[in-house]
Amino acid sequence: MQPEKIRALCSPDRPLEHTVLLVKELMKLDRYLDVQMAELLLGRSNFALDQRCAMRALEVLDQITVGPRLVRMVGQLLSHENPHIRSKAAMVVGRRVEGWMWIHSQLATAEPRVRANVVEALWHSGHPLCVAVFSRYRDDDDNRVAGNALYGLYLQGDPGVIPCVLRMAGHADPKFRGTAAWLMGKIGQPGLAEPLRGMLGDKDRHVKGIALKALVRINRAASRPDAGASGGTGAAGCETSTPDN
Repeated sequence: MQPEKIRALCSPDRPLEHTVLLVKELMKLDRYLDVQMAELLLGRSNFALDQRCAMRALEVLDQITVGPRLVRMVGQLLSHENPHIRSKAAMVVGRRVEGWMWIHSQLATAEPRVRANVVEALWHSGHPLCVAVFSRYRDDDDNRVAGNALYGLYLQGDPGVIPCVLRMAGHADPKFRGTAAWLMGKIGQPGLAEPLRGMLGDKDRHVKGIALKALVRINRAASRPDAGASGGTGAAGCETSTPDN
């Protein structure tokens, strides 16, 4: 496919779900379309992608590629000058790479945004070593890294997560308080509605906004007919990543 058509295909102006379905259909005709998208991301064309289109292309590749097919190519974006693209690339690679040496090297040396996405990429891995990673980074100095690690532990059934989240809600740094509010909405347990109501009086406007969104999601989830069958693992419409607060 011509680069300009791929660039138009990666427009963030249409819903992601629509683009993913369209690309899957197009790949039935051109099975190397995902490779062409990756090459465009790497700048191997006169048609460069701006940040919004590049982020959308990475989101699409994350959903359509299977296994390590594009790990080597997308991995080159880990040195991209744009931090948002670096961190999104880390997410795509982290979900597919099986080498724990690479994962630990990223967690030990990468910038916080990248580390946070590497931790998030392990949420649904199921590998026993994931618990050790989550446990190690639950008290990270960066709020996004710590929040993603705590949610990873929650998915593993760790009973100590809720008390940790409630303590984080009282953190001196508003970034951590905002992450705590996001976690409550992400976890979605009805019992977290009360502490979220208390956070509506937070002195930080951003924290109050996150708390309000989380509370609305919990209330909506509780009012659904199938709320009892969901297991309380998350509220409808909740962001998949910790907020950039």
